[in-house]
This record gives sequence, C-alpha cells and structure tokens, in this order.
Amino acid sequence: MLAAGMVLLADQASAADQYHFATKWGAFGSGDGQFNHPGGVDTDAAGRLLGLPAVVYVADSYNNRIQKFTANGSLVTKWGTAGFGEGQFSRPWDVATDLAGNVYVADGRNNRIQKFTSNGDFITKWGTSGTGDGQFRTPVAVATDLGGNVYVADTGNDRIQVFSPSGDFLRKWGGHGSGNGRFDNPVGLATDTSGNVYVADRDNERIQKFTAGGDYVAKWGTPGTGDGQFNQPVGVDTDTDGNVYVGDTFNDRSRSSPRAAPS
Repeated sequence: MLAAGMVLLADQASAADQYHFATKWGAFGSGDGQFNHPGGVDTDAAGRLLGLPAVVYVADSYNNRIQKFTANGSLVTKWGTAGFGEGQFSRPWDVATDLAGNVYVADGRNNRIQKFTSNGDFITKWGTSGTGDGQFRTPVAVATDLGGNVYVADTGNDRIQVFSPSGDFLRKWGGHGSGNGRFDNPVGLATDTSGNVYVADRDNERIQKFTAGGDYVAKWGTPGTGDGQFNQPVGVDTDTDGNVYVGDTFNDRSRSSPRAAPS
C-alpha cells in the first residue's frame, strides 16, 4: 500500500486462483509517474463491469495529488497540489470511482471528501474536522456501491459514514471497541456487487462484513501469522465472484477469502 510503485497482476482462472505478474511502473519522486507513499488505488468502476481496458487512479499521498494511468502505466492526467482549497490535498489517502465516472478522494488531513470528474475537474466537497454527522477525524478510506452511495472509513472516529453522491449524510455505524460492529482504526473499505460492505479493522486484526445499512454480518481474523490471521490488515477489496482480498501488512502478504466467510 505504501510502496513507491504500482504492480498489476493478471487473473488466470483455474481450480485454484493463480495470479501472474503483468507489469509495473513508478519510482520514488515527484515527477510524472513517480510516487511518494502511494496510498489507495482504484480502477474505473464502469469499465470493470463492462470488461473495458482498465484505467487506474492512484492516491499519491505525500505528493498531494491523484495520478491517472492506462493499464500499462502510461500517464493520462494528474491533479492536485498541497493545500486546503478546492482540488488541493493534504495527504489524500484513498481514491474510489463510481459507475458515472466520478472520482472520490479521502483527503485525510483536510478531513473531507472531494469529488471530481474522471479528468480531475472539481465537482464538490464535504466534511470538516469533528465528531458530528458528516464530520471526520482523518478519513483514510473511501468506497462506492452500485447505487452511487459513498462509504467513508472515518478512522479517527472509529466509524463508517455513508453519503449520497452529492455528499448528503445518510447513516453511520461503529464506535471504538472490539465487539461486533465496533472498530479500532478502520483503515480499509470495500463493497461487493451484492451490496455488502467490508472493513479492514486494523488494530483489531480482523475483517468485518456488514450490510449496506450497517447491520453486522460476520467477522474473521485474529492476531498472528497463520492462515486467516493478520498483522495490521490495512487494505481490502472484492472481485465480481464475491471473494475478499486483504493486504496483511506486517505479515508481508495478501490473503483471499471465499464469499462465505466465517463469523
């Protein structure tokens, strides 16, 4: 998640999932196609469903910008500078797209979400520092669902907040703790095509699964190095078959789980 480069893997269907290196790009720096602590990455949501060539968005966090690439790593465009104005960032930690082609950025230290066109034109923003509805304390992850709703991991407040595509507050769930539906530094977020929401609950060393309304469904993971155990899980994503993939940071590995995860 924090490596100075992007790696693309090709999925080859088989009885056991196999992934093969396809290409990579990036090096440390501030030039085009270079990175300084790249955080979240996403591909074009509509393209994923339609099987179109991938367009890749990268939250280049310490360079305070978003970079957009083709699937082979050719730069398409970039936007953002350090600051708190519209289209500026202070540690953009994550990026997500929706089916309409919009791009959402978790602008961490500015405690807000910013929304852009696919070319980086500013559309709107929402959020201020605080604990109220629609406020944030270092939002680290953002995701969308098929209906265009926007899910935010409000990390410092140990909760998930959900918004309309225009930023209207819809609902929230969570709170600090280790019980079902509680969090200790939620830093990764993903949805699936069935409307479920997955949260990388980092300091509880687990993944939690919820309905779109925030109802608890299941959890899995304990601290450790064995199968199904984690050491600081920070990234989570899903595929169209319902499998769940986890970036198990300090175990230096990625893990996958079938859609029917243990509770």
